[in-house]
Amino acid sequence: MNGLLAAALVTVAIHNKAGVPEPTLSAAQAEVERIFASARVRIAWVNAIDPATFGIHVIVRRQPGGGPGAKAPSALGTSIGEDHRQGGVSFVFYDRVLKFAHDGRRSVETILAYAIAHEMGHVLLPPPAHTTTGLMKAEWDEDDVRRLTTGAPAFTPEQITLMNTTIGARPTSRHDTSVPVAAAGPESQTRVRSTDAAILNLLKEGNDRSPTFRSLVAAINQSTGIVYVEFGYCAFGHLDGCLLPYIAVADGDRYLRVIVLRDKNRRSGDRLLALIAHELQHALEVIQHPEVIDEATMDELFSQIGTPLARGRHGYETSAAHAVEDAVLSECAKGELLHIFLTGRPKMVVHDAILGAARRLERAECRRVFTDFVDKNGEPLNPDGDGLTARTIGYFQRLSFVDGDQSAPCGNDESSLAFTEPFGRVIYICAQRFAAAFARKTTGGEILVIHELLHSLGVPENPPSSAEINRRVWARCA
Repeated sequence: MNGLLAAALVTVAIHNKAGVPEPTLSAAQAEVERIFASARVRIAWVNAIDPATFGIHVIVRRQPGGGPGAKAPSALGTSIGEDHRQGGVSFVFYDRVLKFAHDGRRSVETILAYAIAHEMGHVLLPPPAHTTTGLMKAEWDEDDVRRLTTGAPAFTPEQITLMNTTIGARPTSRHDTSVPVAAAGPESQTRVRSTDAAILNLLKEGNDRSPTFRSLVAAINQSTGIVYVEFGYCAFGHLDGCLLPYIAVADGDRYLRVIVLRDKNRRSGDRLLALIAHELQHALEVIQHPEVIDEATMDELFSQIGTPLARGRHGYETSAAHAVEDAVLSECAKGELLHIFLTGRPKMVVHDAILGAARRLERAECRRVFTDFVDKNGEPLNPDGDGLTARTIGYFQRLSFVDGDQSAPCGNDESSLAFTEPFGRVIYICAQRFAAAFARKTTGGEILVIHELLHSLGVPENPPSSAEINRRVWARCA
């Protein structure tokens, strides 16, 4: 066949009888768009459905009451409609969606989207539509939801063909001039999207604070790619973020999905912004190569432009993504005036540890650690001596954090994570070891940074021993 298969168009009217908050509903609609784009189905959200078009009414209720779905207590929804070629009506039960999301610790927006898409699937597919895996499974368990959120196909190839046959997809040329899908919400105006309100706020913050982040989003907005950014797990949680190797192609657009690890350890927003930018750069690298349309071609691209991940993990890194990450972190940290002479992951982990240490030192009890020691001359410590400490971040603004991996202390002592000479203004970080130790949980890194701060204020070692300093800092500041 010459040309591309254009996405079939389905008009959908949402009837919000449950009072779902508008941001939640809009985010769910955006995710429904993404799901069906992978099946070459375009969604147009409308207030009323033209009888001449294939349309679906989605009615969101709190509970089924005595209506459809009442006899299936675990069902998140149900659908009716005898003639699947003319559309139908889908019901979604919001209270059940809330409970399912809460029990599985998933975002309400995501589960609501899956429930809507599942019921729409019943309208678009001839019975029986249920499958043993994927979105159309009769009842999802935690593994099913995890696979869907990490990019597993929602529909089987046979289901995709059946849906497009039902709706009546048409062949078209690459210069198809069909009208774009109606926006599901404000975030649909950009090609960098999310179904999570926290991610949407981070995307806005990145645009506001970082010229590099802003340029990256602008480049994607001017492309034929659409990138969804969501919280989730990569490599079973061993990676902080990734571009999933799944691409959905619909109506000339390529849909990609970025996953970042949810912040559970009080890491700064700057760290997450830099991580998102890193993964968006990978998405842009794919978008800039139109020949990349599936997992195989994506893997071939990154094998050419990237370097393999360490520790035998499948995947690649690129120098451009690291450069973007460093630039965004530096731009966001301008107001902090921190001097961190590291790159990549160690830079971000050290940055987070410094900010965490500064937060701890805002507590009077933690600052008492300055009175627990004297300098090497036997004099009291003077952390506020140069007037930089109107904010506790000032304790660290006068210091430089330098990569010490090539130094003798880092090379000769495998337990060493950092070292500082008394009264020194340079803190040497055993970069790779520090990052490996504190990337997942920063508390120990924050305590270590305060430990090294004490050395910079003149505290010697042996005596007091390193263990004694650690015990005192943990007691005061943990």
